[in-house]
Amino acid sequence: MSELKSSMTAGEAGQPPLFFRAADRFRLEGCVAGLVRDGRSLALSSNREAALDHYSRLLISRLRESSPLSPLEVYFPADTAAMLTRFNDVLAAQSVQQAMQLPGLDSPPRIWIVHDAGALADHEVKLLARLVQNFPGANIRIVLLLGTSNQSRKVFDSFDRRMLRWDIEAPTPEQAEAMLLQGREDGCEGAVKTLLKKLEAAAHGAPALADPAGIDPLGFQSPLAHPPASTAVFTFS
Repeated sequence: MSELKSSMTAGEAGQPPLFFRAADRFRLEGCVAGLVRDGRSLALSSNREAALDHYSRLLISRLRESSPLSPLEVYFPADTAAMLTRFNDVLAAQSVQQAMQLPGLDSPPRIWIVHDAGALADHEVKLLARLVQNFPGANIRIVLLLGTSNQSRKVFDSFDRRMLRWDIEAPTPEQAEAMLLQGREDGCEGAVKTLLKKLEAAAHGAPALADPAGIDPLGFQSPLAHPPASTAVFTFS
């Protein structure tokens, strides 16, 4: 399996992370704690792709800081078979009793980020939800990246009520102005302007800027786009 590497975020470049509003910083910390400490999964959604991309980067950066031993894996709707194979590989190392017990507090969770989760078929989502919920010993947390369509909400409904949900709202004009003022003070006004331009372009239906590195929106390459052959215990049908 190839190692996953994220592209540099504002925080990693020596600049403070950019939040649309002060409350978002605390919300992000709550999501990180829920994933790492409380055994919960997360649905992250927004009607602005640029907002979802930006906050996904912030989330992954904080997960790496908070739980550096937690493996991060990225999947796309086309990777559902690989995702299932990976789950079976994790379960293969455990007894049924171990798989159905809660993991120890000192065991770092495996965190799976699922892009465009609203494009998954209903039966795939429901099976994934059952596996995560019925086999807590696998210690897998799911982060679903969603839009705000009805299909996206159906995906969220497949998981139990303990799943965290965060609908990210784009900044208001007043909040955008406050971001610019704070950016000037912090020496990152250029980064703030770039982010606000992306949000504005998305609001007017302009195509998203291409990633210059030629990789996926979070700076990751899926390690299981071509999974090794194995015998699956569970299958999508």
